[in-house]
Amino acid sequence: MSVSNSLERSINLSARLYGILLIAYPPTFRREFGGQMVQVFRAACRHSLREGSRGLMRFWLQALADLITSAAAERFSDWRARSGQCRPHLYMGALILSLVTGYLHLRADADVLSVALLLGGACLFSLAHPKGALRFALLLGLGIPAALIVAHGGVASPGPHRDADLPLPAAFMPALIGAYTGVFAHRLFPRLVNSLRLGRQELY
Repeated sequence: MSVSNSLERSINLSARLYGILLIAYPPTFRREFGGQMVQVFRAACRHSLREGSRGLMRFWLQALADLITSAAAERFSDWRARSGQCRPHLYMGALILSLVTGYLHLRADADVLSVALLLGGACLFSLAHPKGALRFALLLGLGIPAALIVAHGGVASPGPHRDADLPLPAAFMPALIGAYTGVFAHRLFPRLVNSLRLGRQELY
């Protein structure tokens, strides 16, 4: 009788611990499947105890490996659902524009153009994909600091035709302003954005 009680305590303890570990899954997944997963785990745990403590230990290792891989997959899937579809071509375009603005900023007569590209580019990218607005702003804003670091170690070096470069943090401001202007425009003119998307689909 005492042996069966200790086995039941081991099963209950394992099930409680497994229920705590389910926090690795997204909240919506836990609410929908958490109770069933604990029940299945409890039954499998009871079955594994037929082989003794080694069987329980082997089962725990398998359960942990499955939990880590499946929880990571569910977290990634949840992140994709919340942040919208991954659009690598948009991020590649933002990276290219970031490098262009950094190059233009190093030229004495192209500061206004580089800032205009930051504002306009961030606005357009965020208009097309508003959930990635902050990521686009950071990616675009990195171009000028990166160019300054490569050109003269991050220090604004005055030239004969140039007063000073932009301070490093200031490069992010036009990108942030442009990005959230795009988000605002997306919310203000959703029909226009949808019609542009439909027109693009018809072209291709």
